[in-house]
Amino acid sequence: MELRRFLRKLEEEGELRRIAEPVDPEHEIGAVCFMELRRGIHRNQALWFERVRGSSAPLVVNLLASPKRFFSALGLPSGGEWHRFWLERTSRPIDPVLVERAPCQEAAGGSSKLSELPIPLWNEKDGGRYLTMPCVISRDPETNQRNCGIYRMMLHEDGAGAGILAPPYRHLAAHLAKSFARGEALPVAVALGVAPAVLIAAATDFPCGVDEIAMAGALQGAPVEMVPCRTIPLEVPAAAEVVLEGTIAPGDEKAEGPFGEFTGYYSSGPALRPVLRIGCVTHRKDPVVVGSYVGRPPQENSLLNAQLTAVEVIRQCPLPGIRDLHLDPSGVFNAVVSVRRSCADGARSLARAILSTQAGRRIKTLVIVGEEIDPRDPDQVSRALAYGVRPDRDVEIVGGMPGVCVDPSLPDEERLGGTNRTSKMIIDATRAGRLSPVEECLPRQDVLKRVERNWRRYGGH
Repeated sequence: MELRRFLRKLEEEGELRRIAEPVDPEHEIGAVCFMELRRGIHRNQALWFERVRGSSAPLVVNLLASPKRFFSALGLPSGGEWHRFWLERTSRPIDPVLVERAPCQEAAGGSSKLSELPIPLWNEKDGGRYLTMPCVISRDPETNQRNCGIYRMMLHEDGAGAGILAPPYRHLAAHLAKSFARGEALPVAVALGVAPAVLIAAATDFPCGVDEIAMAGALQGAPVEMVPCRTIPLEVPAAAEVVLEGTIAPGDEKAEGPFGEFTGYYSSGPALRPVLRIGCVTHRKDPVVVGSYVGRPPQENSLLNAQLTAVEVIRQCPLPGIRDLHLDPSGVFNAVVSVRRSCADGARSLARAILSTQAGRRIKTLVIVGEEIDPRDPDQVSRALAYGVRPDRDVEIVGGMPGVCVDPSLPDEERLGGTNRTSKMIIDATRAGRLSPVEECLPRQDVLKRVERNWRRYGGH
């Protein structure tokens, strides 16, 4: 489903609100988004800012900031079939197809076009204006394998370049290292306003060598059309709204940051990071730019991280004992995994396997519960922790594990040194379902069912 078709669908369903009032990209857009997201992940709407000062293009924000819109983007009525859908579709990638002409190249211009785009200053202490939903495309200089990922980009004052955060564990960093070792600049393309399936695939922590564009084709059930760039040897989604073409050269660094992270905190101050020098901008004649407010949860990035980390961990760790895995969008470093009762004795081994996956590096605290516990029900999980866990027996701290650079608890030497190591906690709460000889107390079942059937008689609704 192309972006514009998805926008029409959301508007018809009341999930998209147009804002005709002129808005300032510095702080005002961020404040409006923050207030809208305070309504909660199930009530907020996507926002279409029609008149952004300094730009002729509109800005659409928070397209996938609710579970309803997220699943709708993939053609799912709800999240009931989410895990099955993901495992089935991603097992059959669909290679993209090349086209000669594309909507994303209806108009073209130099790097000065970048400063004309609606790029907000989202939070008060951000180091500059940020693109928060760019699909950054590069190729491995040795293997020619493509990577498409979401990397934050800060617009520099000259308008011809953007600072980009590429942590050592991300694929773009590996491409840069190989290219720089040859003394060569790395060609990089940035697609803004892509189909939702492309955005979701780009936001996923697939292992090295997986083509996110082929995975996007699998998610949408049809190949993604790609078109060659005008000035660099890369291809971009043909239906994108805006495309930036440029290079990152060895030694070309400028201060980037700080940036308000999806954790709701600033994890670091400004630091020297690679600069993407943009030589060409192509776009539709009437482009729609897509952004995302990043800051205190709940918001789009935290929801995407929670949904995609859970399913991708299960895909990367297909052990039969894992029944379900859930991450809370309000604290995506915390996860709850339910394991089959027959595998409860090996629960910690399952936990270590989960933490060792590419996607699992985001998880810092992993709670293991039995299959009778719904990991999405905070009341059930809380009871399992409170009444089934004995800390001296059931809590394990694992040191020296890979983490993520945006974790505000990381010490500076780990973050700045690029190692990003942290400790992780495994809590085995599987004994909560087998507390013998302790018996669970409940009203008599036949009476409870009768009361439930006649609840209105008792003033219930």
